[in-house]
Amino acid sequence: MKTFKLGFGNRTVLEQISICRRVADGIAKLTAEQRATFADRPVADSVAEATEAHAAVEELKATLKAALRVRDAKVRAMRQHTTGAASGISALTGGNGGGDARGGTGRGEGETAGGPTECAGKCARPGHGL
Repeated sequence: MKTFKLGFGNRTVLEQISICRRVADGIAKLTAEQRATFADRPVADSVAEATEAHAAVEELKATLKAALRVRDAKVRAMRQHTTGAASGISALTGGNGGGDARGGTGRGEGETAGGPTECAGKCARPGHGL
């Protein structure tokens, strides 16, 4: 018996379901005696189950996309609020807020607790270039 290639390769799930649905429709058009030959291959049931599973996946994808949009909007608002608050802290403390969000000391690179190191004579920041 010849094995048919139905062309599933590189096809989307919907295209594969469509191919299988056409085969199931072909089986349904056979006589009862001929259909009995395919009793061990429930093509129509498999197509129905795959269609339902695909619909469930599409619904989940839509839900995920909506959740991602909400998350992105909340993260954007968080960044804006935090940037505004950091600017406010900087303005209130004259730029010496006592630390930064990355867990640093609020000192620039090359600075140590004892004072500036590499900035000496080159920096315009207050207290530098001593």
